[in-house]
Amino acid sequence: MRRIFIFGTLLLMTGVAPAAPTDKHNLYEGEVVVFENKHAQSGDELGPGGKNSTPIPGLDNAIVPTAPTTGSHKLAGSTAQLKKYGQYRVLSHQRWIQPMDAKGGVKARRIGAGGELDGLVKVYMNRYLHADVHLVFKDEQWGGARYYRIDEQRRVKSQEVHYYDHPRFGVLLRVSALEKEPDER
Repeated sequence: MRRIFIFGTLLLMTGVAPAAPTDKHNLYEGEVVVFENKHAQSGDELGPGGKNSTPIPGLDNAIVPTAPTTGSHKLAGSTAQLKKYGQYRVLSHQRWIQPMDAKGGVKARRIGAGGELDGLVKVYMNRYLHADVHLVFKDEQWGGARYYRIDEQRRVKSQEVHYYDHPRFGVLLRVSALEKEPDER
């Protein structure tokens, strides 16, 4: 019993404490736009038997985001600009709200578009804000199925737009902490 007390006291003294339950002050909004570059030359692709066509692990356990009914889409202007030019086609524009936690405590969001796009976006806190993007784009434009893949993990900053690039498709990602109500500050 005394060892437990000493261990608990040491934890409190070092600032390490059990994780607090998630509350509304720890909520973040994620928004992602995935678009095709219709005029790009093929590159970095492998056909049906290649590594780019293999399924992404964890798809079945991911949450499919639905856009909240309140608020505005922060990337709406970017989406409008992409649609304005004939070179780009928006494949998916999704938004979600999630609690922020360590990598193991956050569920990934499944991003898809009618069989031609599938994958995961996972945003988590590991001292700093991080995002993992794992997407596969299936293009049948060139006479057979070609698969293009983005697999990238990076540190991101809140309220900034982050661009993930591939010659055939791209991803815009924005993550920001939800504002506290005025009476809660």
